[in-house]
Amino acid sequence: MRLRQIALVATDLEAQVTLLHDILGIEVGYRDPNVGVFGLKNILAPIGGEFLEIVSPVEENTAAGRYMARRGGDSGYMVILQTDDAARDRQRIADMGIRIIWNIDRPNHIAGQYHPHDVGGILLSIESQPGVTAIHEPMCDWPPAGPDWRDHVQTGRISAITGVDIAAANPPAMAQQWAEILQHNLIDPVTLALPNAKLRFRPGTNGILSVDVATQARAAILAAAAKAGLPHTDDSVTLCGTVFNLC
Repeated sequence: MRLRQIALVATDLEAQVTLLHDILGIEVGYRDPNVGVFGLKNILAPIGGEFLEIVSPVEENTAAGRYMARRGGDSGYMVILQTDDAARDRQRIADMGIRIIWNIDRPNHIAGQYHPHDVGGILLSIESQPGVTAIHEPMCDWPPAGPDWRDHVQTGRISAITGVDIAAANPPAMAQQWAEILQHNLIDPVTLALPNAKLRFRPGTNGILSVDVATQARAAILAAAAKAGLPHTDDSVTLCGTVFNLC
């Protein structure tokens, strides 16, 4: 499996789009009309061959809206992985007693989203495109991002997502569960290494704590963050309620 996408949730989608461009130097590659079924609108912005998605509620009483209310505002929301056969993995994971809350079964897109209560308190989606087996090719197809996303790749400031910190009530237990779900070995009691990124489980309330991004222009990012009045340190900036570690 491969980390392919991180989803955040925001109250003001267009304000976050502006910040993504001004701070991180990335741009919108697609707006997916299919998220309307969840009462949402969204954007996807490529970061090299990975994606940052931001969703925003457009209806009352959405799951994303309730999640924001619990988290106290904009926040990390979902981890999305690419596999070579999501239907196979969906059956295997269901056999582990993990509930599926949403299926996608289209000719070019198969997915299973898993109940947060069964996987440690965060949304997990595992997805594939039938016929695409070279999933570790950095720029391989990714149906959720639309047909033209490669035309919108901007790597002047950041060029890849290389890790995620996930909050857990019991980090070693959640790490072990995810290792079994994803069929990948842990490299230490709280870290799971996928081929392109590390998933680290940290003490905290459910959600995404931070995202690692490969950075070519740390000084420019920090200067832009300071100009915009965003929280930042010497090696991180906070956008959409999520810390981006500049690696």
